[in-house]
Formats: sequence, structure tokens, C-alpha cells
Amino acid sequence: MVWFAFALMTAAALLCVAWPLLHPRRRRAAGASDVAFYRDQLAELDADVDRGILQPADAEATRAELGRRLIRAADVTGAEPPAGPRRVAVALAAGVAVLAVAGGVYADVGRPDLPDAPLAARRDGTTDFAAAIAKIEAHLAADPDDGRGLAVMAPIYMKMGRFGDAARTYRDLIRVVGPTAERRAALGQALAMAADGVVTAEAREAFDAALKEDPALPQARFFQGLAALQDGDKAKARAVWMALVAEAPPGAPYADTVRRRIAGLDGAPVGAPAPAPSAAAAEPAMPAGAAAVAALPADRQRVAIRGMVDGLAARLAEDGQDADGWLRLVRAYRVLGEDDKAVKALADARRSMSGNAPVLGRLDRLAHELGLES
Repeated sequence: MVWFAFALMTAAALLCVAWPLLHPRRRRAAGASDVAFYRDQLAELDADVDRGILQPADAEATRAELGRRLIRAADVTGAEPPAGPRRVAVALAAGVAVLAVAGGVYADVGRPDLPDAPLAARRDGTTDFAAAIAKIEAHLAADPDDGRGLAVMAPIYMKMGRFGDAARTYRDLIRVVGPTAERRAALGQALAMAADGVVTAEAREAFDAALKEDPALPQARFFQGLAALQDGDKAKARAVWMALVAEAPPGAPYADTVRRRIAGLDGAPVGAPAPAPSAAAAEPAMPAGAAAVAALPADRQRVAIRGMVDGLAARLAEDGQDADGWLRLVRAYRVLGEDDKAVKALADARRSMSGNAPVLGRLDRLAHELGLES
């Protein structure tokens, strides 16, 4: 009985293998349709950013995921000749060979008496992220003027910490697609991070150009203050950063970072690097592990995020005086779609921080922003 079951499974497997060989056109058509769909999604994403519906930094993660899916879909569209007598013969020969070799090998070394392996042990822990990056890089090497490919890779390089590659890619993106204040500021940040936080001459030019186009751009203004600090002009750095904080909208995610820089001006070393405020960065900044999570496939990202959120909740249950931790937890539950837990976390945070009026104000603004009621 068991061998009959094996035979049925082998036949099903052969059918799955042979089908693409016998019907390549249908597979290619589906792949081409997927490629067109993801390209349309990228175009709509850019349009949403241009209309102000989506912030540039929020679009980066979505653009990266769409880029990975576009690469996977593009794999399906490789040129394959239509099925013919030769392809049919190859498929049949392959099927016979697979049966013969598999049967012989299993008869020699097979152990049908062994128990089944646990599911967790059979799962491959590796990711295809590096392979996807390599494919996009190969595509850009062949077509260096593909603006969409450049737009996908530039923020990915930043998240990977490959700041030199990010700077090069942002330069190419500006050359191919054209400059915007956000792209110039992103180029400046990549250059500064590649120089270990030092705002170089080229980075300053990029930030100055960004500010000419958008004088209110927080990212460029922050680095403008950092450049002044590195020049030894603390008064100018203080003035730039205080104006940035004063003009920040309620609940601006970068405001606390800038306030800390202002408070540390008297003791900060001149060349000290600092995280840059992003116009759509989460409040407060995500922990260091978020960069690694961003590199995981979508199905594993949620598991990793769940672990981080549960760990944060457990820590806050023991020590409820971490204001930034409460803000992260409430926002994380909201992003995961767990509104009941977000409301409960908000109520717990208010109880824990009941004597801290500034933090309560931040919690109120966050609740209003997320549409939560406790």
C-alpha cells in the first residue's frame, strides 16, 4: 500500500515538473502580467508621493517590497521556445530518468521505517533577500538608466548600511529621473553616513540644493545644523535646530531627536554623528533590530515583528517609565491591526506616566493621530 502511495506522489510530482516544459507560453504570459502589475504599482506609489498622500520615507519600504516582487515576476518571463516535439521528448525522457534514478537510490539508501521529521526542522531558515538584491544589481548593470530600479535600490542600500552604494545610486537616480528636494537630501544623508557622520563638502552641496527647493525640509535642516556644529559654530547649530523644533508639527517624530541634540550641544564633540530625522519616521525611532527585520521576507517579517512587540510589552510591564517604549508599543499594535491591544497599551501608558504632563501630551497626540480611544 505504501509503495502505491509513493507511485501516486511520484506521478503527481512528474506532472508538476513536466507541465511547464509542455506549456511555457502560459507561464510566460502570467509572468509578464505580474511584471506589468508591479510596474503599475510602483508608478502609483510614486504618484501618491507626488500628491502628498504618502510620505517619501513611508514609500521606501513599500517600494523595496514591490521591487523584490518585480524581480520574482521577471524570472518567469525569460525567453523560452514554444513546446514542440523536442520539448515533449525531453520531458518524457526526464520523467523516465527521474523514476529510474530515484527508485534505485531509494532502494539502496532509503529508510521508510524512520519517523517523519518535525516541520520546524524541515524549514529552510535562509532567505532569498541577497539573491533578489543580486538580480536587481545585475539588471541595473545591464540597464543603468532604469529609474525605477534605481529608486528601488537606493533606500535598500541605506537600510543595509551600504552608504557608499546608496550615495552612488542616488546620484544616478537624480541624473536619470531628475532632482527633487527629497532625493537631494537623501543623497546628502548617504554621503554623510558613508563618511561616518561627517557632513562632507558634497553632502553640504546636496543639502543646500534641497533647502533651496524646499526650505522646510526637516532632513536637510537637521544636517545643516550638524554641519555648523562640525565647523565649531554651536550658536548656528543651536539656532537651526531650535527653529526646526519650533516649526515642527504636533507629534513630529524627529522633534525629540533634535531636542536631545540641542540639550547636548555644550558637551557634544564637534564631529559626533547623529541619526537624521526623516519626514515620515516612526515616533520614536525604531530599535536597531528593525533594519535586520526589514531584510527578511514578508512571511518572516511578521514573526520577527511579533517577537519584538511581545518583548517590548513584557519589558514595559516590569518598567512602565519608558515613554518612548509606550509610544512604540501603541503604534506597533496599531500597525499589526490589533486595535484592542493598542487601546489597552495606551491606557496602561497613561496610568504609568500619570505624573508626566509632556508625555501624556505625546500620548494624546498619538491617540488622535491613530484614531484610538481608551
